[in-house]
Formats: sequence, C-alpha cells, structure tokens
Amino acid sequence: MIYILDTDTFSDATRRRRRLRERIDRERHTHRVLTTVITELEMYHGWHERVTKAADRVELSRAIAGLNVSKEFLAEFEVLPFDEIAAEHFERLKREKLSRKAGRKDLLIGCVALAHSARVVTRNLKDFRLIPGLDAEDWSE
Repeated sequence: MIYILDTDTFSDATRRRRRLRERIDRERHTHRVLTTVITELEMYHGWHERVTKAADRVELSRAIAGLNVSKEFLAEFEVLPFDEIAAEHFERLKREKLSRKAGRKDLLIGCVALAHSARVVTRNLKDFRLIPGLDAEDWSE
C-alpha cells in the first residue's frame, strides 16, 4: 500500500502530534508513506507568508524555526511529482466537472494519488471523497 500525506496531515505531523507521528512511523515499516509536490509547495508557501509577514523578531524567529522543522520532516519523505499520468486524471476530472466540487489543491493531490494507486491520508475526507476512485482515510483520531 502507498499512503500519501496531504498538506493538513503533513502539517499536523510536523507539529509533533505524538499519536500521528507514531502511526506514520508504524505504517512506514510495512508500507510506503509519501507526500506530493503539491504539499511541498503549500508548505513552503505557508512558511514564506509567515516569514515575510512577521511583525517582529520573535515572530520571525518562530517562523524560521517552523520552516526548518518542516524542511527536516519533509526530507524524511519521498515527494511524488505531478506527472503526466496525474495530469491526465486532472483533465478527465475537469471534463467531468468534478474539479469544482473538491478544492483545487486537494484535487491536485488526489490526481497524484490516483496516478500511483495510493490512498490519501487526510483530515479532510469530505473533499477527497468527492474524487471518484480515490481512497482516503483519516489518521488524526
């Protein structure tokens, strides 16, 4: 089984949520646990915003520290690209007007998951379940 951590799950895990990190570590013994370039981009975008909008040196230091923790955690994972097969899924879902139902970034992550026959790990089951053929589960509980 291939599991893909979506952005919310990835972010939760970087915050050292003990039970989630234990689940990720446990699953890594028998399965591939990965993330996507979409999550990588979202993570860097979020930290870029926090760094550039920091009001003082305390906020700036916290933002830089958070960025560094996220980068270190990201280095533990294979990052799947948005490849040609994912793009084909995206085009099909757009034609079927399904791109309007799920959030755009979730749809992109879902397309990468479909391209690799992977299951998305997310707190946002509602949106990911709108993508036909996609498996998703929540490890936050």
